[in-house]
Amino acid sequence: MVKFCSKIAWVFSAIKEMIKQILKGAANQFGREFGRAGANQILKGSNSYNITNNKGKYEGRIKSSDSSSIKIYKEIEKIDFVSTNKANTTRLILMIDSFSSLFNFKGEETLNELNNIVDVINLFSNKYELGLSLIDNSFEDKIFDLFKLKRSELILKIRQFNENLKNYVQSNLEEAEKRLKNKKTAIILTIPLLGIQSWYLGVPAFTILSILFCWTIIPPLINLFTFFKLLFISKEKFDSEYNTNYIFLKQFEHVEINVVI
Repeated sequence: MVKFCSKIAWVFSAIKEMIKQILKGAANQFGREFGRAGANQILKGSNSYNITNNKGKYEGRIKSSDSSSIKIYKEIEKIDFVSTNKANTTRLILMIDSFSSLFNFKGEETLNELNNIVDVINLFSNKYELGLSLIDNSFEDKIFDLFKLKRSELILKIRQFNENLKNYVQSNLEEAEKRLKNKKTAIILTIPLLGIQSWYLGVPAFTILSILFCWTIIPPLINLFTFFKLLFISKEKFDSEYNTNYIFLKQFEHVEINVVI
């Protein structure tokens, strides 16, 4: 009797661990899909994410926990223009220096921050236009020559940023396309009800446990449920759940940063 109870307890413990692995796999996929910024304000097409802009993140003093784009936003926001040409030109130079540091491309980290980058661009464009309008057309000074030099350097930096962005997305998108999961393949692998599809879809732990405990009714029922889920799920939903890296990169395929200065 003791051995029987011990065996039952072991079975329930194994089932509990199997369910835990399922939930963990689902959580990882959910987090990867929705935990990234999409920069929807500069994206076009059906693949863009709708992300609500939280202006509260730009409030308060600059904190060490702020991302680089938020720090730059706060630095630009606190710049105020005055009544003299030279002082306003100096402020424009400070703005350009701060803004220019935004365009240091850092791969996926930059893609995740594109939504914030758009906010910084909008802020910079408005303040830049205001500052420039306060400087007399007849104003000539060495400081203004420096301003024009800084502006030219910024334009070149933005062009290089766009080139780096394009190359990064294209190369990684090609790799992601090679690893695309196919819905029909997943459905076929589900038919034996042994959990083989989970290995294919990136959750090998479930496949192992499913095969080990296929003699119980629980794994076959779970796999049967998965079969019907995959059978009726749309291709778009399938991709968003199992090809998250491809969907993430695809939305940046035609992104280009444009700043009028």
